[in-house]
Amino acid sequence: MTDYSIWEVFKNGNKVLRGTVGTVEQEYEPTTAEEKQDRRNEMKARATLLMTLPNKDQLKFYLYQDAKLLMEAIEKRYGGNKESKKVQRILLKQQCENFAALSSETIDQTFNRLQKLISQLEIQGEVISQEDMNLKLLRSLPSEWKTHALIWRNKVEIGTISLDDLYNNLKIYESKLTGSSSTSQNSQNVAFVSNNTNNTNSTNKADN
Repeated sequence: MTDYSIWEVFKNGNKVLRGTVGTVEQEYEPTTAEEKQDRRNEMKARATLLMTLPNKDQLKFYLYQDAKLLMEAIEKRYGGNKESKKVQRILLKQQCENFAALSSETIDQTFNRLQKLISQLEIQGEVISQEDMNLKLLRSLPSEWKTHALIWRNKVEIGTISLDDLYNNLKIYESKLTGSSSTSQNSQNVAFVSNNTNNTNSTNKADN
């Protein structure tokens, strides 16, 4: 669900390295770093798909050397299957339960990921209450949002306000939090410079 290099293989097919020797086309070993990475992605994509299969079906699909063709064959065999839908629903519910903002994310990116996850769950027939959606977003925010998140969690309208409106209200605080962070960093820099200046003056006096 998160390894995009593998999804690229599923989507665009394997980058099989082929060359012609005489009149015969055959595979050759990768030499550049990019070619080696492509080969690793191909092997990982195929292995990932094979590991998802029940043991009794492994041999049926093992002959597919192309990960994209293997993916298509699996979708054809299991697509629409009640059991596969059940597994997908369980995985999505687990992702929702463990949802949290990534350290490198902006609030926009966190909101978009959550919104997409909720949409996927709704497609699977899972109903999520408005309050649960809102609390999921608030609880997933980084520590610098703690005060604002706590205020919103205690508001009466937390169970009725839409996720979009909650997000828009949180966006109002974003510039203030960013400004506070910058101010804190600048204060540290000033303190560092001041400390260095004092140390330099003390050293000069000692030398004199």
